[in-house]
Amino acid sequence: MDLGLSATLSREVASYRAGGLTEDRINILLRVLVTVFVGAGLLFATIVCLSSSWISNTWLHANKLPTHLVAQCISLMGAAAAARWIASPYRGVIGGWEKQAWLGVYNIAVNTVRYVLVLAVFVLIGVDPRAFFAYQLLVAVVELVILWWKSGEFLQGARAWPSLALEPLLAMWRFSGSLAFCSIVWIFITQTDKLVLSKTLTLIDYGYFAVAMMVANGVSLLASPISGALLPRLTYLATQQDAVGLQSLYRNATQMVSVVIWPVACTVAFFAEPLLLVWTKNAVVAQHAAPVLFWYALGNACLGVAAFQFYMQFAHGKLRLHVIGNAVFVVVLIPGVLWASIKYGAVGAGRMWFAENLMFFLVWTWIVHQRFAPGLHWKWFGRDVLPIALSALCVSGILSYYVPLSPQRLLVFGQLILFGSIALISAAMSSSTVRGKAALWLNNK
Repeated sequence: MDLGLSATLSREVASYRAGGLTEDRINILLRVLVTVFVGAGLLFATIVCLSSSWISNTWLHANKLPTHLVAQCISLMGAAAAARWIASPYRGVIGGWEKQAWLGVYNIAVNTVRYVLVLAVFVLIGVDPRAFFAYQLLVAVVELVILWWKSGEFLQGARAWPSLALEPLLAMWRFSGSLAFCSIVWIFITQTDKLVLSKTLTLIDYGYFAVAMMVANGVSLLASPISGALLPRLTYLATQQDAVGLQSLYRNATQMVSVVIWPVACTVAFFAEPLLLVWTKNAVVAQHAAPVLFWYALGNACLGVAAFQFYMQFAHGKLRLHVIGNAVFVVVLIPGVLWASIKYGAVGAGRMWFAENLMFFLVWTWIVHQRFAPGLHWKWFGRDVLPIALSALCVSGILSYYVPLSPQRLLVFGQLILFGSIALISAAMSSSTVRGKAALWLNNK
């Protein structure tokens, strides 16, 4: 639903800090975007609530839950999603101001409240899905209020009355429109498999798929903090026309993301079944979800690194290639995702997901680099990505093949931590940036 508007706002805030916009301009723009987000969020919540009965009765195959209970949960989901979406422009302000340290601490606190303290709700009320989603709605509303208040410390427009002026939106329509188009296309690419499987699988089998997706999405989340800090700084450097500083930051950030994301993804992929068994204590869930998790974990790792070509385009404020690339992929790959999901189920969808992200990573990053930074790609690919990825893949593969796992659950958990740490060390030693920082630290000692 974001359609690139909060990312556009974050870029405009960074540009304002670099002297590219006036204070009045950025405040008016913020007020207009808040109006758009609030209106669309309320509309979305209303549509979801009104269609919740139809979804629970017609679309989902709920064999074990009453349909009215499922409908109530869907309504609460829609309201919570709308509240979190309305908070997006305020996150954009804080991110564009490069307050990632505060935002990181805040995200840790909110997610702890959202996913850990909810256990207290289960203890007090009972394990009822309605209680879970009602609690999520409450947390989303509190989160919105805090972000609204914090963003007002940086821009007065965050706390001002909304505005219906269209002129600020028209002024940035090309950039935000490009992001909006790509966001819609990306929704089709990333959600088609889930939509198809939600119709073709029973709710129980879709639950196995959802468990795998939850773990695999954790791989994608590893890159979010770095990208959130990177985009405003790259925009700042591009506005200052500091090409050397921009490429240096771009390559160093690529290595840091690779060092984090590839060891985790490889550990999750090659040890998917024991990991799920340790987490869920359910052998049936682990057996069904592990093959799906293998492909989605590796696919999300490719996606996390391939996203850097977008960061380069975003910093320069030129998204024409991004629009073309997304259009090509939606035409070529959506039929493949539909075919794989229908014919081979969740595992087929996972394989197609990995294949499409690997192709995007290998082909499209080269095209974008040739346009924005000629001569960069092969240094970026050969020095900043490939050695790190190969080291994590080889170490995880060898460990999974040759090292037996303990039959005891807690010992398996310890082994997985050890294997992940070995993969992380191997990846870190393959990074020139990490080796340089380690040598500098040792020399200072």
